[in-house]
Amino acid sequence: MKKGLILLAALFLHVSEKAPAQNVNPQVQDTNTQPPFPTLTGTDTSKSDHLADRVKHKLHFIKPQRDLSDVFNKIVGHRTVSENEARIKDTYRHFSLVPAAGYTLQTGFAVLVSGNMAYYADTAVNTKLSNINSSITYSQYKQLIIPFQANIWSKGNRYNFITDLRYITYPSSIYGIGRRIDPNIGYTINFTGIKIHQTVMKSLSRDIYAGVGYFYDRLYNIKAIDSLTPTINQQITRRLGGSETASGFVFRFLHDSRLNQINPAQGSYLNITYRTSTKALGSDSTWQSVQVDARTYIPFPEHSGNI
Repeated sequence: MKKGLILLAALFLHVSEKAPAQNVNPQVQDTNTQPPFPTLTGTDTSKSDHLADRVKHKLHFIKPQRDLSDVFNKIVGHRTVSENEARIKDTYRHFSLVPAAGYTLQTGFAVLVSGNMAYYADTAVNTKLSNINSSITYSQYKQLIIPFQANIWSKGNRYNFITDLRYITYPSSIYGIGRRIDPNIGYTINFTGIKIHQTVMKSLSRDIYAGVGYFYDRLYNIKAIDSLTPTINQQITRRLGGSETASGFVFRFLHDSRLNQINPAQGSYLNITYRTSTKALGSDSTWQSVQVDARTYIPFPEHSGNI
């Protein structure tokens, strides 16, 4: 494509120059009259080559336009994914359902069933992967965890809808309240939790988004359940209170150049969330917080598919 543009530009510059004087005698005809455009396949192409070199020299100094996302990718050392690398094939819904088991110190042995759905809103090269996932986990310590998370991209990546819902009943151990902490003495408490986080993001530039949302978190039925120390149980329950609520608006800034959020193979991610919690919206207290989440994905070894 670039070579074709150079040749066309050379032709244009050539015909723009002053044409040679023509034979004005109508009785004298030149059977070797040159065509109005130079013949590129002729034996004398030195002038065309000279003009092509001039055009190449000018094109060498023409820089492509850059936007905010290009500047950010240059800072973090990432490049734009090519069409071949994107490998976007269809807009079908792809489902998976996986049973699993595991062990952690907080849950003990646990079993779970996880489901996921992923799809592309369109088949454009830079379309990001939308996904919805949920699971049910039950643990050795009678803990129940049910999350529901969705990261939805509209056509053209113009909007990003982020949903994070969660329900838990979570018996667990604490080691004191406030400054009175003894890591050698633990007490078991139980509580039920609900989490409702919803954010809508609008594209400002390629891979750059800003938006607002609402976060609601509530813990209730908080109580100590350690039967060995009933007196301490009452003291802990009284100190913890029966419930705790946080409710307020959030403001988010997002840079996300990943095409696949489930299994990223390229790109970078930066999320800055400013959260407010106010009594006017049902919170037990008024406070603010800022959360920063930054990630990058580096192939190792270089040029390999290992991230």
